[in-house]
Amino acid sequence: MATLLLSGYLRAKRLEKARVLLERLGEAIACDLTAASVERYWRDPALFRFVATVDLGQLSFRDAYFEVPARFASLSGRWSMTVPYSPTEGSSWDFEADTARTSIAGVESVCFHVRADARPPDR
Repeated sequence: MATLLLSGYLRAKRLEKARVLLERLGEAIACDLTAASVERYWRDPALFRFVATVDLGQLSFRDAYFEVPARFASLSGRWSMTVPYSPTEGSSWDFEADTARTSIAGVESVCFHVRADARPPDR
């Protein structure tokens, strides 16, 4: 089971505005982010930090590595990606990417982390 952990910062004066920005972000990446946690960032009161988890279902590393970044391509042309190793079939795997520039005004930065746990052994 693959999971997408999404986090970042939204520039907004009120929580309602931050939620609107999060909704626009969700539309851009085709993910439902309504259950995301959003709270004012303690270091900068002009920012809200958000965290969301999205279930991606059964994706292989190869499929996830191409499909997930493709969802985020319209959001930014500059992504810094990290892939710790090349997984073997049935092993746990993960990769992540972040950007400090987005095409949506008010979405200051976005980071996504995709992870899949190893399949349990067949009994």
